[in-house]
Order: sequence, then structure tokens, then C-alpha cells
Amino acid sequence: MQSVRQKFEALGLARRIHRDDVRVPLQTVVAVILAYVVSRFAQISDISWAVFSALFVVQASLGGTLGSAMDRVFGALVGALLGSGLVWLMVQFELPPSIPLVVGVGAMSLISVYRPALSYGLVTVTILTVTPELQMFEGALAKVWAIALGSLSAALAGAVVLPVSSRKRANQDLADTVLAMNELLEGCTERLLDCGKAQDFTLTHGRIDRALEDVQATMWQSRERFDWRPKKHAPRHTHNEKIKRLRYTIAILERLGWAPLPPSACEVLGAPLRAITLAATTTLAQIAASLAVGREIEAPHPLADELKALEAASGEMIAANAALSIAERDQIGAINWAWRTMDRQICQLAGETKPDSAQSASD
Repeated sequence: MQSVRQKFEALGLARRIHRDDVRVPLQTVVAVILAYVVSRFAQISDISWAVFSALFVVQASLGGTLGSAMDRVFGALVGALLGSGLVWLMVQFELPPSIPLVVGVGAMSLISVYRPALSYGLVTVTILTVTPELQMFEGALAKVWAIALGSLSAALAGAVVLPVSSRKRANQDLADTVLAMNELLEGCTERLLDCGKAQDFTLTHGRIDRALEDVQATMWQSRERFDWRPKKHAPRHTHNEKIKRLRYTIAILERLGWAPLPPSACEVLGAPLRAITLAATTTLAQIAASLAVGREIEAPHPLADELKALEAASGEMIAANAALSIAERDQIGAINWAWRTMDRQICQLAGETKPDSAQSASD
């Protein structure tokens, strides 16, 4: 008999619930409720500080939430100490209230430039210098304690309610980037062959940009971008850089498609171009599936036969068709160069690189 979890996953409900638009709001609601209950139980006077901290700490991954929680607590502590010290100096030397405000916000802004993670200290230093309390140190510590409880509540909610690790999240974002580039690659080929329809890649470019931004944000939140990160995280950064380079090559193919090939070239190169595009997108889909689950990418040399067919057809057509203009010949040459580059980059993304002799021969 199937377990409840197996039946649940068989219906596809697990994947739907783990989507960000369902999971993150649910984690946020639980974090806010937990922060409010814990603050009431701990008899904290500044409950709003705890609730607002929990509200804004929740991130798309567990690592991101934990990192954001630590950043908020440390930032609040630095801002509280700075603000309290400036208010004390204001009282001791009878300074105008505007001086600690300007100095505190300026100093905390400078700290935030070098350590953006501590930027929340701007909030605490501003509040403390604008509305100083009689018991300023006790009040500052109470605010930091409330912020810490709210942040810990958010971290607990992220760990208990449908948690998604930062590694898994980054892997999925990398896979989404590759799949979006597949759509762009297919569209570039169709535009190049001018199949009677203009291709608009605005949405596809937006999807690629968002996925790449999510990868960077996730790795930054989980502290995987620091130099002392464990070596097991290094492949994720390597894949990210290789995917970016692959995107630049696809962008070249997109620009080559701004001027469709002449009809005579489309008749000869249509089949080879569609064949190599199909081989590339099939391989990239396999790579995306491996990235999504964090497996080692395994793929043979994917485009060898299709690349030879494309180059052979291009050479025969250029030799036999004297009516081609210099610009059209250059365009066909650039298409072949771009696909040779694509072949090499896909191999590198899959963990396989050509021997130097083969690379120099193809170049």
C-alpha cells in the first residue's frame, strides 16, 4: 500500500505547494503569528519590532532566511549601540538633537556601504536618535531583543514550514535558466530561417534575467559566494558562469537572425539548422534535469554530427551559389562560428572539454 506521502506526490500536490507563490506567503504568516505569540509570552513591550522583523526576514530558501535573520539581528545591534552612544554624548555635552541623528545615520550608512548585510542598523539608529528614551541602553537592548525574537521566529518558520534548502533553490534556478535559453535558441533558429513570423523574445529574456538574478541572490544569501565557502559549493558557481557564457553565444545567434537568410540559403541550411538546434535543446534539457536535482552532469559530445552536416552544407552552398553577397557569406560564416562555439560551451557545461588540438582545428 502506498504511503500518504507517495500518494500526495503522485497527485503532484507537493510540487504545487512548494511553489514560491504558495510556500513563501505561508511561511510569512506562520513567522508573524509565531513572533506575536512568543513576544506576548515573553512580555515584550515592543511587539511591533518582533512582528515586523519576522515579516521581512522570510526569504525564498532556508539558507536565505537564516542569513537574513542573522543580518537583521547584528545590524540592529550595531545600530542600537551606535545610536545609544550618540544620545549619551548628546546628553553629556548638551548637543542639539540633530547632531546625533546626522552623525548616526551617516556613520551607519558608511558601515552599510562596506557591509550591506548590516543595513538594518539604519532603522534602529534613526529611531533611537529621533526619539531618545530616558533609559536609552535598556530601551535599545529591548528593541534588539524583540528583533532577535522576530528573526528567530522567521527562521523557525522557514525550517519547519515547507523548507527548501538554498542549494536546491539555486539548482532549480540554474535549471530554469537553461530551459529558458532553450526557448530562446529555438526562436533564434526560426527567425533566422524567416518562417513568416516575427519572434518577440522580450518575455524569454525577462525569464532568463530573473532566473540568473535568483541564482545570484540565493548564493549570496546562503554565504556560498565567500572565498572560504566549502569546495562542494564550487560547481554551482562554475555552472552559473558557464551558463552566462552560453547565453552570450545565443545572443549572437539572435542578432544574426535580425537579417533572415536568403531563400536559397534557407532551402539548403534549413534542415541542418533545425537538426543542430534540436540536438542542442535536447542536450540542454538533459543538463537542466541534472542541475535541478543536483546530480553530476553527464552528456556525450552532443552536436558533432549535426555540426559537420551544417558546415558541409554551408561550404557546398557558398561554393555553388555565386549570387550570394559578401554580407550573406559573412552571415553564414558567423552562424557556423556561433554553433562551433555553442558546441564547445555545451560540452564544457556538461563537464566534457575537447582536446586542445580539436579546439584549434575547429577554430
